Order: sequence, then C-alpha cells, then structure tokens
Amino acid sequence: MFTLPRILRSSALLALSIGGAACGGPPSDTRSLNGPEGDLVGGTGSLTGTYGGEAIAPIMAAYWVGQPDDPSENDGGPFVNLLSSPVTCNELSVSGWLSKIPPDTQVLELIIGTTEVGNSVDTASGAGADVAEVNYMFGRPSSEVRASDGTITLTAYTSEVSVEGTVDVTFSSGTAQGTFSAVYCPGGQEESRLNRAAP
Repeated sequence: MFTLPRILRSSALLALSIGGAACGGPPSDTRSLNGPEGDLVGGTGSLTGTYGGEAIAPIMAAYWVGQPDDPSENDGGPFVNLLSSPVTCNELSVSGWLSKIPPDTQVLELIIGTTEVGNSVDTASGAGADVAEVNYMFGRPSSEVRASDGTITLTAYTSEVSVEGTVDVTFSSGTAQGTFSAVYCPGGQEESRLNRAAP
C-alpha cells in the first residue's frame, strides 16, 4: 500500500486545515483568537426576543474581550459581546469599534461578575461582583439600553480561552433569552461609553 512520506502528509494536513479556516470559522482546535487568527470570526450564540421593537437577529460572532476599561469592575469575570454581524476579533481590538462595524449590527454586552460555572447572577444597574450588567446597542450612533431584570448563568468557563452561558433578561422595552459560546479575544476592547451617543 502506497503512503505519503511523513513531511508530505503533514503538509497536506496543514493545507486542509488552512483551507477549512478560510471557508469560515476558526480551526476546531483554536478557541482563543490571537495574532493572524484574529482575522477569523469566532464564537456562536442563539437568542430570541427583541431589542426595543427590533427582533433579535442571529448571532454571527461572540467574543470574550480581553481588555475591558476596568478589569476589576466585574470582579475578574468575563466581559462578552454577542454580535449579529461576522465581526472579527481584530475589529474589536481598536478604540471606537462600534462606529466602524456594519451599522445594522446588534450588540449585546454582558459584563458578568462571576467565573463560577452554574452560578446564576442577577442583572444590576452597574457591573460588580456576583451581578451582571447587560446592555444592548447598535453599530451606529445610539445609546445603550440596560437590562432591568433577569439572570446570566455560566455553563462553561476556561480562563482566557472560552466561556459559555445562558441569558434571560428584560429591558424597558424588549427581552433576550438564549445561549452563548464566546471565544477569548485578547486584544478586544470594551466599547467605551465615551464613544457612544449620550442616553
């Protein structure tokens, strides 16, 4: 039986791996996006409900951003963005990214004050330990809308790799329920409130 030499087999596998990545989605063994892999789209989610009067669109990307404005604000818990456009990690790694992504993009921001799997935390008016701040906004000049009630529960957590969980929140107008699986984006930044329109 004919077999390829080891170096040719390795090259073929590498070509298949690169080809698979180019067809969409990160390589199956790459959960944390960094360097050139930051140009890949990562993470998933499934939400139902509405942001105000607008139905929640399918989640096309989900990231745990590695550079929030104040890392202590959520007691070391993950800071997650769920987006309805195929935004890359690198696109979230620049200041003021909200105004640079497609203008119809819906963004759900989860500032989760726990790393404990199975621990449900209630929403609050601000981020902190054992609570969650949840906001939605759009990729256009708009103010964020904060959840007034609800819970976030982590179902899986691997430090600086990935985080998964469930969402069940209510806004002054609208609700969001479902799941998320976010990959770690080391250079990802919090969309600073200074870059948003005033509420």
